[in-house]
Amino acid sequence: MFLLRLFPCALVCAFPVVALAAHPLISEDTDELGGSHSQVEVSFDRDLERTTHHSTEQAKATLTQGITDAFEVALSTPWMARQRGDDPRVDYYGLGDTSVFMKLRVYQQDKFAFVLKEETIFPTGNQEKGLGKDRVQTAINSVFSWGDERLNFLGNVGYFDNRNKDDQRREIVTASGAARLRLAQKWRVVGEIASHSNYDPDSAKYQSVGGVGVIYSPLANLDLDIGYHHGLNRESTLYSLGAGAAFRW
Repeated sequence: MFLLRLFPCALVCAFPVVALAAHPLISEDTDELGGSHSQVEVSFDRDLERTTHHSTEQAKATLTQGITDAFEVALSTPWMARQRGDDPRVDYYGLGDTSVFMKLRVYQQDKFAFVLKEETIFPTGNQEKGLGKDRVQTAINSVFSWGDERLNFLGNVGYFDNRNKDDQRREIVTASGAARLRLAQKWRVVGEIASHSNYDPDSAKYQSVGGVGVIYSPLANLDLDIGYHHGLNRESTLYSLGAGAAFRW
């Protein structure tokens, strides 16, 4: 598919100006860039639906800028490809919905930190092709972490205002728990369980996934990652496979 050929090119181009963000986790972390520091992250994810076995692929570029030591903003733009039927000629690809993030560290002492993250999603993707929602959406996420450089635990609880034309549930509650373990100076492993309200308004069952990943840091300011998530119930995506790279300065 076109997107699969595009992503390696984007990755190579980003490397010279391409560190650990949330990817390959779904969970957000409490890490902060600090004032005047910047980060560029590129990632690629492929999801496979459980019932139809249709795929969605997404290449995303995110630019994050530290404003102070406790506050940062980010802009994230995805390029998406969606399989809408068994015939590959009806696949759709193009720009997805663009997000603007604000992340504020509210509290930090010893091994504990608490962060709030707000996201506004703008309808830059084509809703008719399944690439966007045609509505401005917002999300708020509370992020907790406890631990040190070797072992760190993360907890997320959030709310997503899923305004849409697709008759999906509007009020989405999200929750996740994750852990990051440093095995060696350049290697970390991560794992998590994440869940959210079902997008089907007629179903009360949450959609849940479990995931694992590896992060390799060949340089102090460069991280490469790969991760895999698998649906934990029939309400969820069958699996998701992703890779990413991030560079900060």
